[in-house]
Amino acid sequence: NEEIASVILAYLNEKNRPYSAQDVFCNLQKQHGLGKTAVVKAMELLALEGKIKEKTYGKQKIYFADQVSPFTWNVALLCT
Repeated sequence: NEEIASVILAYLNEKNRPYSAQDVFCNLQKQHGLGKTAVVKAMELLALEGKIKEKTYGKQKIYFADQVSPFTWNVALLCT
């Protein structure tokens, strides 16, 4: 499961745009052979761990990379 989460995290950071779990599943299924349930669980876990952000719109959840990494936050503090 950690392997799936790392693939999804890398994908979201690389693309840097919001995706639903269905979108991520469709985009990574052929390349990595991921199952939909595994993708949903991994994305929920990444959101709980704070590695990605999650927004709920009605019944659909949208996931995206965290734009504020600890590195940029520390640099911003040093520059003030």
